[in-house]
Amino acid sequence: MSARPLLAIATLLSVMFGIGPLHLTASHAADEPQMSLTDVRDQGVHYFKRKRFKQAKRFLDRAFKMSGGPGDFLTVYYRGKLAYNQLLIERAMKMAETAAKLSMGNARRKRSVKGFVAEINGRFGRVNIKPARGETNKRGRIFFDSKTGILNKAKRQRFESIRERFRTTDISLPIQVFLPYGKYAANNVAFEVVEGDEPPNVGIYLQVDRATAEAAGAHKSNTWLYVGFGVGAAVAAGIGGYFLFFTEPPPPIETRGLEFMNLRRGL
Repeated sequence: MSARPLLAIATLLSVMFGIGPLHLTASHAADEPQMSLTDVRDQGVHYFKRKRFKQAKRFLDRAFKMSGGPGDFLTVYYRGKLAYNQLLIERAMKMAETAAKLSMGNARRKRSVKGFVAEINGRFGRVNIKPARGETNKRGRIFFDSKTGILNKAKRQRFESIRERFRTTDISLPIQVFLPYGKYAANNVAFEVVEGDEPPNVGIYLQVDRATAEAAGAHKSNTWLYVGFGVGAAVAAGIGGYFLFFTEPPPPIETRGLEFMNLRRGL
């Protein structure tokens, strides 16, 4: 008998005879069904199509970490689509590139990935950010600023969202970042992202918190600054940061009340 009926019986007995709660043994708990990669992934895709993105992230991240997840086309493809929806463009492009490799031999999937990549490239361009000469900081933050007014409301919102992500967590260099096409500055170093051109290479000094850098011998302060040990410091302007592949620890997956879609007719 599975764990759920036993739990119901135990609860009923405790109420009828006042004998207190009865506990299931480990062997009974082991009777609980385990969700397969297909089950977890399908549930994530289902939530994504319902625009329930928080739940979709839970299941798709979980599926990606399961055995076979990184090699499962639907897991990788929809994890990329979700990242694009959340403007995590670096992850979206990485998932799209992986999905392209996994789609070999399937013309329909190959077309879907090609369209997805084209959509990303139609709105965002890559910039390669590397340490400036003499930079010795291992981790720090990047402040992005637009050098021209972005009139298109949707484009402006996309940039502001990406810029805001760079205000959260320290990063390491070098790093590839995707931004809407336009003129920008990263930690006061100007560059331009032009559709169809080669990605610009930008050397910067990371912005670090003096309080954090105190462990490395800097003076204590609550302000931010650009620190290029051996070269000098640049003037700071804004607060920024970026965390590229953060995922919350996957919560336990409930097997009750799950809705599944028939994806066999899809990709």
